[in-house]
Amino acid sequence: MAALVVGALLGGCADVRLETPAPATPTPDAVEQVRDRTARDAVELADLATQAALTAPEAVAPVLGRVAEVAVAHAEAFGGVYEPFPDATPSASAPAAPDVGAGATVAPAPPTPPADAAAVLAALARTAGDARTDADAVADGDLARLLASVWVSRVLLGEALDAAVAGTPDAPADPEAWPDAPAAVVPQTLPPLAEPGDVPALVQSEDAAGLVWEVVAARTGDAVRADAAARAVLHRDRAEAWAVAAGVARTADDPRRVAYDLPPELTVDGAAPEAMLAVAAQVEASLGVVYTSLVAGTQAGGRAVVLDHALDQVRRGLGAGQPVPAFPGLPERA
Repeated sequence: MAALVVGALLGGCADVRLETPAPATPTPDAVEQVRDRTARDAVELADLATQAALTAPEAVAPVLGRVAEVAVAHAEAFGGVYEPFPDATPSASAPAAPDVGAGATVAPAPPTPPADAAAVLAALARTAGDARTDADAVADGDLARLLASVWVSRVLLGEALDAAVAGTPDAPADPEAWPDAPAAVVPQTLPPLAEPGDVPALVQSEDAAGLVWEVVAARTGDAVRADAAARAVLHRDRAEAWAVAAGVARTADDPRRVAYDLPPELTVDGAAPEAMLAVAAQVEASLGVVYTSLVAGTQAGGRAVVLDHALDQVRRGLGAGQPVPAFPGLPERA
């Protein structure tokens, strides 16, 4: 009988619900706020570029399409936009909605700007700036590396879109110029590296790149020689500057060599200029990976110089007409 009573009581409680407070909305920490901001910027870019491409000139629409594709990839990489639980209540630290009072007049929202290439350029400039600021400031090194790649991608997309707009017949007479990218200058002292041992590999990589371009300059015609020689000087100078900054120049710890192993495309008889240039471009792209990886190993607040070099190297590694990668400098996301 007792079992029947218990069963009856339990069965009768099917519709009984204990009132419990709704869970509080979790407050995202600094890292999650950066993730959410970057994802929101990416979603905004994707929507804006997609709309602008519908009415853009033939030469501009493909670039806008690429902006949208890359932005979608960025949003996915950052986990999408943060959405709180539907039944959650705001936490104590969450801002409350303003109380306008009965009969109060709310100012109308500002008009939405037209979705065109100019609006996309403005959004790219703003969101690229956000990504660079966060890449320098965020404490998480791996997240900083990802943000650095997003920043580089957005800058290069802005440059490509700006060039496409400027080449259209109906381009504005005095268009607002896309902001110049910061120059990559080796500092006199090292940035605050978490692993100073990364510097010798960087010095050697820059020095080897200089040798590659010297060989290209020596074995190609006049059309290529001047640019190849200039790049050789650039990389040799950077290797020297980094070695000086690290305090290893012309010491027993100087990692530079007299010669480096070269791929056969640079050494065989009758080597084709195109093959040699392809090898040099791969070297440039590899240096972009080196600098982007160095972002993760540099302490927050001191990454600016590494970011500038990452952008410069990725740009040098891109061939003419090559689409801007979604995650430059990150081979695992290629």
